[in-house]
Amino acid sequence: MMIFPQIAFFDIDGTLLEFGSRKLRPLTRQALLRLREKGCRLFLATGRAPYTLPDFQDVLFDGYLCFNGSLCFDRKGDLLYSRPMDKEAVKKVLDRAAMLDIPVMVSTAVEAAWTFCNSALEQYARISGKPIQLLEDEEDILKRDIYQLTAAAGENRENALLEEISGCRTARWRDDAVDIIPADGGKVSAMVEILNHYGIGRDESIAFGDGKNDLDMIRYAGIGIAMGNAPPAVRDAADRVAPDCSCDGVYRTLRELSFI
Repeated sequence: MMIFPQIAFFDIDGTLLEFGSRKLRPLTRQALLRLREKGCRLFLATGRAPYTLPDFQDVLFDGYLCFNGSLCFDRKGDLLYSRPMDKEAVKKVLDRAAMLDIPVMVSTAVEAAWTFCNSALEQYARISGKPIQLLEDEEDILKRDIYQLTAAAGENRENALLEEISGCRTARWRDDAVDIIPADGGKVSAMVEILNHYGIGRDESIAFGDGKNDLDMIRYAGIGIAMGNAPPAVRDAADRVAPDCSCDGVYRTLRELSFI
């Protein structure tokens, strides 16, 4: 019999929410509420910025791992972990991206903006329905803590973008966009800090995810769950594969494990 988890880490897009959706499916919401009622701490673990987190209304989370774990805080807003990017590495990535005509979104704790706009980014904006905010002063933003860069680039351009640039690595979550984070960062680094903060053992944790940026988190958790809509490499790394997000995979798996 598996140990009931004392803490659960959930990716958002493709795991708790269907891509493009802003509302939890009813059974997913029910699963989260029941898990919390039974004493499990709930954490979101996402590549999103704090200011783009969805409002799940009556579902209360104990904390948030944002920017793929580079900035973490609890429900009250108290800082739990902070790992900004190396400024020299950021400057090198931005210079290389400009040479390769790759737009990059620069994210601080309070705002994000793109370096420039091209046809690929315009297409992405039409799909996402979100306006493109352009960076007004690169020198100014480089003076602040930058937690993540997001490049509008496919895997075929990833190596060229980061070639011979140390201090950072990628965390890919979709085919046409990749997050760039500190080399020693990532969701697992943040998980270790959170587990230590609450005095919870690794074997008492469970994690759900669907993207390549969730792969290490799924491997590290006491129970690692990949969604059925995850790519093969993520599913292969998991202890268990849940049904797709659109098929109430979180709810059905927690029920099968007798956790709710």
